[in-house]
Amino acid sequence: RDLIPMAENFELGITIWGAVGAGILTGKYNQPDLPKEGRAAHRPPVEKNKLDIASGVMKIAEETGRTPSQVAINWAREQSKFIIPILGARTLPQIEDNLKCVEFDLSSDHLKRLNDISKIDLGFPHEMLRKDTIRDIVYGGSYDKIDIHRS
Repeated sequence: RDLIPMAENFELGITIWGAVGAGILTGKYNQPDLPKEGRAAHRPPVEKNKLDIASGVMKIAEETGRTPSQVAINWAREQSKFIIPILGARTLPQIEDNLKCVEFDLSSDHLKRLNDISKIDLGFPHEMLRKDTIRDIVYGGSYDKIDIHRS
């Protein structure tokens, strides 16, 4: 909510972890019959919206012929030119799979669908400061005259 917009404003690189959401975005917790043994048997409590996001990632993975991990990491990369994901694979095949995220680009439709399904409420003060009436008060009616050189 605050750090990524700030880093982008100051053109700072951002290293992010958890691009696959502790494995949630791989879709392994969306399966109706989870294994009784192994790591997947110890499913963490997952909010429904995160499973919905994982479903969206899985659909796009199927459409693109890529793995959900590749789609999730690529989605994180394509959010900003300043984002550098930290990969957290446990095995060599997982890291090899994750690195293939640089072999393709997600379409604007894919990005829009993923961004829409994962949209968060920025809350206070962001929502308040976006209102024209507040900008008019804060900037004395001159917000539209300010030269903002960064988009």
